[in-house]
Amino acid sequence: MKELILYEDLPLGTTSPLDLDCDGDSLLGLSEIPLAAEFDGENLYGVMPKSKWGWPWDKNYNSNYVVKISFMGKTLYWHKWAVVPLMKVQQQLIDEGWNKKYYWEDLQTWNKRMIAGTNTPSNHSWPTAIDINPRYNPMRYDNKLVTDIPYRIVEIFKRYGFKWGGEYRTVKDAMHFEYLGEPVKDYVGRRVLSLKDPYMNGEDVKEAQTLLAYYGYDISADGVFGPYTDACTKSFQGSKTLLADGIIGANTWTELLAKKSDRILKMGMRGKDVEWIQKALNKTINVQIKVDGMFGNDTNTAIKLFQKKNYLSVDGIIGAKTWQTIRNRISQTYR
Repeated sequence: MKELILYEDLPLGTTSPLDLDCDGDSLLGLSEIPLAAEFDGENLYGVMPKSKWGWPWDKNYNSNYVVKISFMGKTLYWHKWAVVPLMKVQQQLIDEGWNKKYYWEDLQTWNKRMIAGTNTPSNHSWPTAIDINPRYNPMRYDNKLVTDIPYRIVEIFKRYGFKWGGEYRTVKDAMHFEYLGEPVKDYVGRRVLSLKDPYMNGEDVKEAQTLLAYYGYDISADGVFGPYTDACTKSFQGSKTLLADGIIGANTWTELLAKKSDRILKMGMRGKDVEWIQKALNKTINVQIKVDGMFGNDTNTAIKLFQKKNYLSVDGIIGAKTWQTIRNRISQTYR
């Protein structure tokens, strides 16, 4: 899975779907617009207080809160303050291979509607709820659980603040996962940055450049998003196993702001970061090592060659200095 997220603000005037023919809590479409003053949380599902998440039927709600994302290969609409936890879910799903071990056939999110049989808005109205493969995970009013979702997937969602409908007491809604954690606003107020004509500029660009410098890029924080900033962004995204498109959206902002140290890599280790290092070595020193995510003899030999060529300590260990140098060399290939 290469594409992690496509993030963009919705154009003004974008409307949400109504009365879609869906399963589960979508059986009843929205018959009338509920009043915020009458809303005190959902009876069956989790509480979505207006004070934290906004009210879906307010003017300009859609353009202020709803963004378009890519999740497990599908393009979806999602609440901007719940993007980060959903992306964390996706990252762990991919890390554990669930993008291949489970078939993500049908994913449903945004629909301004009531919970079936009630006068209470569904979390899909915000949208902070996702239905996964409704055909195989139906909502059951007889309280019988019917699902093809492995429980490990459920555990991953729950780890990042989601509740699973398959564990409701009165009904079983196996398709349904809703985010009930706190709004994550780390990147709110920061624009989606990318290489454009004319170049984007501003304090948020300067902040992104400063963060790139933290990760070892030889970049000046001049506040102008030019070709070199684009190249450094693509290199950084690749090293974090994100889609290397040069677009600093929610997921890239999150990774930059996290200031998370890279793993120190050496013989016997494996992972997505090892895989990226292998690809980077093939590009930068023209070797042909197998890209399999396993740090074996060939990778060790190639690292030592890279370190020697770049006047680093030749120990075959990928520490901070080697990470920084590889990132900078890869950024040159994007220019």
